[in-house]
Amino acid sequence: MKKYLSIVLLGLVLGGVAVAQDDPLKSLFSFQQKMANNGSAGAMMKLGEMYEQGQGTEQSYDKALEMYEKARAAGHSDAQAAIARVKRARQAQNQAASQEAERAREARRRAEEAKRRAEAERKAQEARKAREAARQKARQEAQAKQRAEEQARRQAEAKARREAEARAKELERQKAQAEARRKAQERARLEKARAEARAKAKAANKPAPKESQPEQAKSDDEQFKSDPCKGPAARVMSICK
Repeated sequence: MKKYLSIVLLGLVLGGVAVAQDDPLKSLFSFQQKMANNGSAGAMMKLGEMYEQGQGTEQSYDKALEMYEKARAAGHSDAQAAIARVKRARQAQNQAASQEAERAREARRRAEEAKRRAEAERKAQEARKAREAARQKARQEAQAKQRAEEQARRQAEAKARREAEARAKELERQKAQAEARRKAQERARLEKARAEARAKAKAANKPAPKESQPEQAKSDDEQFKSDPCKGPAARVMSICK
């Protein structure tokens, strides 16, 4: 029987090598699977080891534990120690995975927190820019209003000056007209006074004052025109009294 099993094992080995010469570990894994399926506890242990270390197949502590448990059931003496080792390794792997997941969650949390801070800073910066723009606009509006008020004040002052000048000119014109009327009235009174004086002298059968002396009368007339209050008629003129 043992001789038969040796021949079978040799055939399987040679067959496995022929099938997968490019990957000895996969060939060995395939051979051990066939041996384990035939009830070999040693092959079960080897499969468990290959699953445990990821040799010739994908690493899997669960499948390694499954093979070690089969080897223990088949009576292999090293199976219990292998089971304990794999459980510890799987627990460490789970802890590492948990820690890695926690680190990933922490990294995501920090990234989200950084994103929130960046967003808050962006909004704060936009708010600061909006406030500065509002202040700038208010300053520009205030300056524009001040310029408009200054221009309106200057225009009002210029208008007031023009109106004052116009009133002054009008007063001057009215004053000149009044002066002209006064002088005309004065000349009329002087002419009337002279006429009355001549009439009285004629009525009294007396020659008019200074009439016998034409040159003197002419001189008196010129003096009267230049200074009415120095002539003979000054005594009857109200303005010379």
